[in-house]
Amino acid sequence: MKTSSDDKLSILLHAALDLQRVGEYQQALASLQRASELAPENAVVYVLTGLTHQKLGAFKLAERAFRKALELEPDNNEALQSLGLLLIADDRLREAIPYLKKHLKQDPANPATLDVFIPALAKAGRMDDARKILLAAWERTQDADVAVRYARFLISYGLILDVIDFLRGIVDEVKNPRLYVELSLALVIAEKYQEAIEPLEKAIELDEAF
Repeated sequence: MKTSSDDKLSILLHAALDLQRVGEYQQALASLQRASELAPENAVVYVLTGLTHQKLGAFKLAERAFRKALELEPDNNEALQSLGLLLIADDRLREAIPYLKKHLKQDPANPATLDVFIPALAKAGRMDDARKILLAAWERTQDADVAVRYARFLISYGLILDVIDFLRGIVDEVKNPRLYVELSLALVIAEKYQEAIEPLEKAIELDEAF
């Protein structure tokens, strides 16, 4: 039976991924080159090509591949993330910001992005941007992990009263034991020891393991 172009492309992409997993990056690139010849307008091919070049330390080639993916598919989330993080690694935060902001609109709580983007913004003195991104991530996801990340960010910059206000505004609605523990921690840091007891009690009520 004759193999269709789509089937051939799928085989080549799966082969490239398998080769990446075992560290055979040059062979993976060979598969991706054949895939690009078969489907020159397929953004995924260029994203995978860029990621493979990154593994080989060929960062300029990786950047070129990610940009090609975005030329073909401007909203490709993996290309936006990959290019943005690559630019930060190359100390080009200003260039990275629009790509990562667009990426976070699609995936606001992505931990790999937040782990790199937020410290880079803070280091560059763009605290307001960092806070807005984390707060927007919380508002869009209502994810306790994001709330904890935001609280820890504020604590790391000594904004204890802001942490307390933020957590007090959400803990009784979300009812997550981790958030009660974070609130208690912030109250202890603020030397409000008596007030710190109640959130711990509520955390234990929700989950005795706490």
